[in-house]
Amino acid sequence: MITTDRLDRATRAAMADAALKLAAERPWRELSLGDLAAAAGRPCADFYPAVLEDALEAVEERFDFEVGEAVRASEGPVRDRLFDLAMRRFEAMEPHRAALTAISHTVERDPTAAVRLIGAGLRSARWLLTLAGLSSEGLAAARAPALAWVLADARRAWLKDDAGDFARTMVALDRGLRRMESIAQPLSFLFPDQRPYGGAKAS
Repeated sequence: MITTDRLDRATRAAMADAALKLAAERPWRELSLGDLAAAAGRPCADFYPAVLEDALEAVEERFDFEVGEAVRASEGPVRDRLFDLAMRRFEAMEPHRAALTAISHTVERDPTAAVRLIGAGLRSARWLLTLAGLSSEGLAAARAPALAWVLADARRAWLKDDAGDFARTMVALDRGLRRMESIAQPLSFLFPDQRPYGGAKAS
């Protein structure tokens, strides 16, 4: 569970920005919370009671907020809405490619960090579903882990894309969403004809 829940949004954002800056310059495991505080221009006490792994979740939260702030109402099938939202998130990530690539290499060798990012990925999936006008509660709870798997697969493709080129990312994302849709067809609650994102929350 992220301990930065006790920090306000501005402090979490400052932590995320510092993490992205330093991760592009130095190996992640050489960093300390004090380094992040210094890069953010804040006393270390501002980040209490966080630990270094919390910064990874704060980074993911930062991109979720960017997508949410950019959302406008749009018509279209659920798959198209989720594709659009996911691509907005990858576009927000693109300027930080070097840092996120470095972090991904760390996560591959660090089970603790990997577990934290799996949880963050599930929260991101729930958030995109919310923005698309879909619930992830009750019978629809299976939507979030399914979408999280699709997003993780697309992220691996994004890491292999050339900077500024989303070709592999879009192919992987479209393939994953189509597979999710195909599997869900007998279970209509996974991919129903819901309200467009920007509208009222669908059940």
